[in-house]
Amino acid sequence: MNNAKTIFTNVVGDFATGWGRIILPLLKSGHQLVLKREPENPYDNNAIAVYVLTEGPLRGLIKNARPGIPLDDGTLLQPIERLGYIPRAAAFLLRGRTLVGAEKNPQNKTSITVKYLALIFAAFVTFSSPASAEQITEAQIKTARNFVALRLGIRDLPIPAVTQDPERYTQAVRKGKNAQAAYRFGTIFMPAYFHAPEDMPHLVHEMTHWAQDYANWHYPCHAAKEREAYEAQNAYARKFSLPNTTVTEEFISQKSACD
Repeated sequence: MNNAKTIFTNVVGDFATGWGRIILPLLKSGHQLVLKREPENPYDNNAIAVYVLTEGPLRGLIKNARPGIPLDDGTLLQPIERLGYIPRAAAFLLRGRTLVGAEKNPQNKTSITVKYLALIFAAFVTFSSPASAEQITEAQIKTARNFVALRLGIRDLPIPAVTQDPERYTQAVRKGKNAQAAYRFGTIFMPAYFHAPEDMPHLVHEMTHWAQDYANWHYPCHAAKEREAYEAQNAYARKFSLPNTTVTEEFISQKSACD
């Protein structure tokens, strides 16, 4: 297919808590994956799930990686297993396009290559941002600012610039891995398809980075800043009963490690 293009992205979601965490590092470069759109997804109607066939040699690799687990029990490992999702930013870019396929690539253990047709035919485009998507309000921004300021003990924390401009958002999140939002030089970049309250923890995460920047705190490496941000995200999610936006301690440790 001459007009097929590729993007590089990561697998998020189940990778932090499910089989993806075990299986993805075992896949060799070029291993074929299965993509499935999930328009019924309650959090993102552009969602694209990533699956892998677990039969054959791969099953043996999984068994060796997880000795003692009875893989033949279908409740534990399915013949086709969901690894996770393509991040929202990438799924948004792929809306309305024909997905050709996906494969593991060697960039890192969660990295994949997605192939798609470059042309969008308007007659077949039925996508839209979720009906419940909304503009972030000044009150929501202040709520995130107040939560972070109190948590970190920063008095009089100013409110940073917050934008939902699609082009600027796309450029910002491309510089980060698995990003649902981004912070760059005094500006928080949030998606146009923002949902309240479930996306508020992501705003709190980036507000934490703004607070770190404003306070001019120093860290052993750039990645080390992520621990405070993810812990703030988790704290907000738990306070307001939003469990789908929490991440595990193992995930935080991976993201905040100084390589």
